[in-house]
Amino acid sequence: EEPAFAWWAPFALKKRERNIAKAVPKYWRTTHKFGIEVPKTVERAYEIDKENGNDFWHRAICKEMDKVSIAYKEHEGRTPEEVRNNRAPELAQYQEIGMHIIFD
Repeated sequence: EEPAFAWWAPFALKKRERNIAKAVPKYWRTTHKFGIEVPKTVERAYEIDKENGNDFWHRAICKEMDKVSIAYKEHEGRTPEEVRNNRAPELAQYQEIGMHIIFD
């Protein structure tokens, strides 16, 4: 170890862990911001739209998905089920990535 880092590295790692531990519970406690309910899931976002009789969360989700769609490449003639069941050998080097939308 470098002597210059030996004294502050343990302190920095402990502080990082404390900050993460403080932030995660706050995310789950926060249900409203500025008087507006903030959903935790996409399904809840659509329920809020239905309850309020508008489509604000739907439009926000569509806008976000348009922004990130550049990272996804469609392959004609292959369904996700075929790829998951290894029936598409040309796509074997690809990996499926899950997604979670954080409404904030």
